[in-house]
Amino acid sequence: SFCSSAVATLRLNTAINQCGTSELRSVHLRLGTGGDTHVSEISQICIPVCLSTGRLYDTGYTHEWLEIDRHPDSHVKFSGYEFPMFQEAVAAVNRLQETIPFIKCVGWDVCVDNSGEVVIMEWNGRTNGIKFPEATQGPCFTGLGW
Repeated sequence: SFCSSAVATLRLNTAINQCGTSELRSVHLRLGTGGDTHVSEISQICIPVCLSTGRLYDTGYTHEWLEIDRHPDSHVKFSGYEFPMFQEAVAAVNRLQETIPFIKCVGWDVCVDNSGEVVIMEWNGRTNGIKFPEATQGPCFTGLGW
């Protein structure tokens, strides 16, 4: 709906809590712009996402931190959009995070394919993109004891 040339990815950040289980700590949608063939850090649009519902916030941000309420190319508004298969994506990344508890925080890039299946595109244990959610929704990682 937002950008047909680049696959939109949902970045879900999970963390291992003091009990050793995985918790979802932040979520944001990453969109390409222009003729991007993939989401690029230098041109992406990021929109915070509600952790409990998968619904996009009304305001997103350009890579230059300018506030916008719609995609600059398609002009589709962020307000009211709910990410498909959100609860399934959260369950999948929490399961996977618990298989690697020695990596305390992981940023998962997830999409939904044409058949409606959740696809893990990549995971990031070092550069997991916590700056954006900390700035827009934080603090996101308190109470973890590490």
